[in-house]
Amino acid sequence: MTLLPWFHEFQMNDHVGNCDDYLAKHLVAAETKKAFWKYEWHSKEPLVSHQSRKKRRKETFGTILNVLELARRYDLIASNDAMGKKIAAIWNMSVHTHDLFDFDVVKSLLPLVLPLEIDDGNGLRMKLGGNKHIWPLVEKILSPHISRLSQETIDDSVSFPHLFYSFVLINVEKERMQQEIDKFNVEKLNAQNEIRFLTGLLDNNSSRGAHARFKAQQKRGSI
Repeated sequence: MTLLPWFHEFQMNDHVGNCDDYLAKHLVAAETKKAFWKYEWHSKEPLVSHQSRKKRRKETFGTILNVLELARRYDLIASNDAMGKKIAAIWNMSVHTHDLFDFDVVKSLLPLVLPLEIDDGNGLRMKLGGNKHIWPLVEKILSPHISRLSQETIDDSVSFPHLFYSFVLINVEKERMQQEIDKFNVEKLNAQNEIRFLTGLLDNNSSRGAHARFKAQQKRGSI
């Protein structure tokens, strides 16, 4: 990888392609999505294991970002696609991974979709065609705010990253609230189902008791 800038500068395309293939397929080991989730330490997990997992999580994420930057700088198509896909998957779980996406990280990802342009339909589009995996997430975050954005604001390379990051934080809070609402609704549904089940048991027991009393009365000849 040390020679990649030279390969690129002198248009040694075969060697650049080999570097691209290595970075895209072999440098970053496959990780499950939950490997990037943020977990608080609890007493059942050895502290050493917790610290090791946190370190690996941060280092792996950092490697993905570094490869993505190399891909952008040296036009590595396969690496740009593979790392963009990984970043998008992690970002798409922002309820669990939001701490990884601080301002500096978000700012470094914006060039992958810039420049942006407001179209006639009051929507946004990429002028030059950026990373196809990152763009849907950026568009989702910006969509609720497009009507209040001007082209001048979007083109401001100093203030726009800060504005966009504030939208990222708003989106995370909305998703966390929705997760809590969904959790509450599931718990409510489970409680309702349990009540129905217990009510059914009581009704069945009551019916069986009434039937037994009826039979007993028949046997005694009172009916």
